[in-house]
Amino acid sequence: MEIATVIAEILKAATFSDQVCCLRCDCLTLDRESTEFPDSVCCHGLRLRRMRCWHRIHPANSISFRKNMAQMTRPISFATSTLVFVACTFFLWMFFAAATLEHTAELGWIYAAPGQDARAAALEFAARWRHGMAGNSPLYMPGFFAVAIAVWFWCAHKSLRRTVADGLVVLLAASVCAALLAPLAAPRIAASFVAYEGLGVSQAAAAGTWISTAQGVYSLLTWSTLIIAARWSIKLRSLKPLLVPLVLNIILALVRPWTVADFTSLWARQVLEGEPVAVVSFLLIPMIAGVIAWVELRSKRLSRWRGYGATACRDVARRNEL
Repeated sequence: MEIATVIAEILKAATFSDQVCCLRCDCLTLDRESTEFPDSVCCHGLRLRRMRCWHRIHPANSISFRKNMAQMTRPISFATSTLVFVACTFFLWMFFAAATLEHTAELGWIYAAPGQDARAAALEFAARWRHGMAGNSPLYMPGFFAVAIAVWFWCAHKSLRRTVADGLVVLLAASVCAALLAPLAAPRIAASFVAYEGLGVSQAAAAGTWISTAQGVYSLLTWSTLIIAARWSIKLRSLKPLLVPLVLNIILALVRPWTVADFTSLWARQVLEGEPVAVVSFLLIPMIAGVIAWVELRSKRLSRWRGYGATACRDVARRNEL
């Protein structure tokens, strides 16, 4: 199509500002280059075509159209909120359930042979169990993986104030549900401890202490803050958001008896020894990171396309007004 023909099409079409009044006139629209329409011009990945008046939608329907689009996003928001709630509940359940064994040891309900430290053995086994390293999970750190994936997609397109407000609600609800479910796992953890360590347990505590509960909630808060800060760091192209989880992790290392260095060193040692669960869990880290990066790049590409389309529409409107 020649330039003169394109100019004629632009001059014959209704201007962007007059389209509300001129519903019977033809107008110009922009589509992707991949779409095939007759009498259209392609330039820089966009296709300029003439829209006939009978194919147009009345502007009065634009409000209802926007409402429909908003309603379409509600199921997605509900799905991500449900996913992050389930993930946080699962994370806290593993912490609260393992705390029952720690409380059992503190109450003196674990007996061992002379020379054995029953309390130290119970604390170490509980730490391994909550991280999936005691043969109780097909994946190491299952709660951490679940929370990382759920929080990453949940906090997308949320303001910082909205993220904090919604996050506190989710954290409170997940804490209540996990506390109610933790006693159900206490006998099973005690039985696993007896089979693994060869020690005796007279009875199992139904719940952990308030200190262990606070440690579990703080661990979840620290990990989820790291994920949110990582997203904001990428968005702002700055390392300043990562200072918040850095401070939280330093405090976490002081309040938890089994720190990050302990289970990461155990994990690395088992990977070198060829432990299948350790190797699979280690390989999942770059795989999940790659999938998340692909999703983010794809969403940014779609947003860039929308931005190009809006800019081109403004340019066409200005040219028509001239």
